Amino acid sequence: CLDDAHYGYGVIIAHISGKPCIGHFGKILGFKGTMFKFSYRNSCIIVLSNFKHANVGALTKALADILFDPLYDCDVH
Repeated sequence: CLDDAHYGYGVIIAHISGKPCIGHFGKILGFKGTMFKFSYRNSCIIVLSNFKHANVGALTKALADILFDPLYDCDVH
């Protein structure tokens, strides 16, 4: 899901779908999740799951692909 990543203090600075973001991912006791903020776009993607085999990273990437696809108008004013 991450094009490149730099990690420290629980926060990742990376690129998803070629766009810069800051976020976190993790799992504990049957739950998985990701949260990535795309500051320049004023957007945030959060994926939470309690399904053992969920690929929350792939879901995050798929949502980012939709968010940044010019065919979709995701800008909310």
